[in-house]
Order: sequence, then C-alpha cells, then structure tokens
Amino acid sequence: MKSKRVVLGCILFSILLFVSCMEKKEETSKVKLYYNKNSIVTIKNVETLVKEYKNKEGKDIEIVPLGSEEELKSKIGEHKESALVLLDSYSFMDFISKDYLRDLTSLFKDKTTREKFSLITNLYSRINGRYFGLSFKPYSLELIYNKEMLKEMQIDVTENNMFNLIKKLNEKNIKIPTFIESRHSKEILLSNLVANDTIVYDIKTEILSTNIKEKIKEIKNGQILMDKIHYYYNEGILKEDNFIDRDESAIKELNEKKIPILLTTSLVTDRLNKESNDFYCVNKLPISNNVNSPVGSDLIICSTIGSENTDEIDIFIRYLIQSDAFKKLSEKNLITGNKEADSNLLGVSAKMAEDIHAADGINKFYVNIISNEKIKKIENEIRNIMSGKYDKKEWERVLE
Repeated sequence: MKSKRVVLGCILFSILLFVSCMEKKEETSKVKLYYNKNSIVTIKNVETLVKEYKNKEGKDIEIVPLGSEEELKSKIGEHKESALVLLDSYSFMDFISKDYLRDLTSLFKDKTTREKFSLITNLYSRINGRYFGLSFKPYSLELIYNKEMLKEMQIDVTENNMFNLIKKLNEKNIKIPTFIESRHSKEILLSNLVANDTIVYDIKTEILSTNIKEKIKEIKNGQILMDKIHYYYNEGILKEDNFIDRDESAIKELNEKKIPILLTTSLVTDRLNKESNDFYCVNKLPISNNVNSPVGSDLIICSTIGSENTDEIDIFIRYLIQSDAFKKLSEKNLITGNKEADSNLLGVSAKMAEDIHAADGINKFYVNIISNEKIKKIENEIRNIMSGKYDKKEWERVLE
C-alpha cells in the first residue's frame, strides 16, 4: 500500500513538473516587444498591428513599456533572448553601433517587398545598404488650413510655401494654433525645414560611426542654421509670438471651423475630418534646389541579436511586410509609408502622403544623428532666437 502511494506521488509530481515546464516554455517562447515610453510618443498603432497579427496568425506579441534607454539596453544587452524593440531614429543608429540589432536584409531581398514602402521609409530602417528593421508611419510638419475661411480673411495661398503663409497670417495679426504630436518640439521641426537647404548636405546618414555621439561633428556649419532662423525671425516669420501652443482639442476646433489654421504633424490625420473638401496643407519651404519637405520617422521595429525566438520574430516581420497589415491603419486615415495602404487615404491626408512618398535621403531630419541631450540644447537656442535673443554663438554652445 505504501509503495503504491509512493508511485502515485511520483506520477503526480511528474505531471506537475511537466505542466510547469510547459508553462515556463510557453512563457519564455512568447515574443516580447520592448520600447522606451519616454521616446516613443504613442504605440496605439503598433497595438493595432499586434492585435491584427494575433487575429490572423493566432500568435501573441507581449508589448513591454520601459522607463529609460538604459533599462531597454539592460533587457537586450546579453544577447540571450531575441526580442522585438521599437526605436526612434537616433536610438536605431545607436543600437546598431553597439551591435544590439540583427541584420534583417534577407527578409527584404525581394525587390517587390522593398518597393511596397516609400523610399524615405526604407531609408530610415537601412544602414550601409543593410536592413535592420521596418520603419513605418513617416511624418512631416504641416500647416493645415481651411481655404474658405482664409479667403474670407482675404488671405490667398498661391503656393506650397509654409513661411510665406505664416508671414501673411502675421501681417493680419492672426496667431497660429499649434498642436505637435511628435517626439520633437515645433522649434526642432521648423528647424528641420530650414535645414533642408543648409546643413542637411553635410550629413552622411548611410555611414555609421562606432561612436554615434560624434556624428553631430559632421555638421560643419551648424551656425548657418541658427543664422537662417534669425533671418526668418527678422522677417516676422519664425517668432514665438506667432504661435499659440494648444492641446489636441485644436484638431476638433479645426474640424468644426472654429479656427482657420493649425500647425501640426501628419501624425494627426486619423482625427481630421476626411470628408471635408475645405482642408489644404503647406509643408515646404521652396528653395533654389526645390527639395521636398523634411520627413521623420519615430517608429522602427527591429529584432535584437539572440539565439531564441528568432524564427517567431521573422514570422512577425514577414507578416508586416508581406500582408495587408498596414491597411488597418490606412482605414483610420493614417499615413503608414506602405504605398498600397496609403493609396486608400482621403482628403488632405492623401496630399500629405503624396509629399512624403516623394521624399528621398536628403529629406531626412538632420536631428536623427543628434542625441536627446544635444537636441534639447538646439531647441533652447532656437527658442531664444525666436524670442529675439541672438549672438552668433548658438552652435558653439550646442557643441560645448
């Protein structure tokens, strides 16, 4: 009788051990997606993609928010478990330089796969001709206006020139409501527009140095950018007084024709009235080289180096690049960077997407190669210039 109890106990223990191991294996095999919640503005669109993946493929991706870049690096630095990471463009280059990211070029070897996405979208996830991730939701700074309301104010928009329109509004003493959905401020985004014909030509984004913090030194004439911003301040254009910082309610007011204009980014297109025929946008600063609008990307999905879960991660990335995954986002009237999905956009969103898809390497944000600490310095210097403080030593202080 005693021996039977012992045997029964051993069997029960074995079953519990087996179940425990299975649960542990299932837990460790689930793919995790890490992101720094302080640099990624919103992940609601990533959540949509992950949810669709589960619906279509029956597979889970666990999204894990982290409080800092250091915490993120501590999770992936040992190269044991391969995981997904969601990065902004600077962190993307930083992680490659530290050898954290897997080379995913084999997933993009088919030309038709690459051509599903706009050129600028591809460029944000590629270094030295190799793909280390999938960039999506490229965006630009936009001045959206109600054409009929501006006509009533005797303001005609005759060309895609943001600064000309700001000047006309300033002459009529019309302040510009501003809601910026981006990891960058309006000052930094406006400076990207100015940089399109100044310092952007210095930057070799396809060449990655081992010390990413040194890349700012590629900008040989950073003070020229500050001088140009000061020039536009004197022209009555880049002045802090011209803008009124608002929250998201400004989009609702634009839709309801309570305000005639809004300075924002193309990331808000899902909240614009897509049925309205009154909305137009300007996003360029026409210059001698006639380049396109600057385009940024704050969402790049990558895979860390590791020996586990790589197959599951590749299945997920293949799903994103080879399926209709991005159509779910375009149904919300969001610009995705995927050509087929963006062809379904309506209203002013379609015009924004057209300009984004026309962009190339010279239109990448200059701040992509600059650390958050230095970007904050640049932002402060630009804000000072736009408030009337200027001494021609702005870039010198940035580099200190």
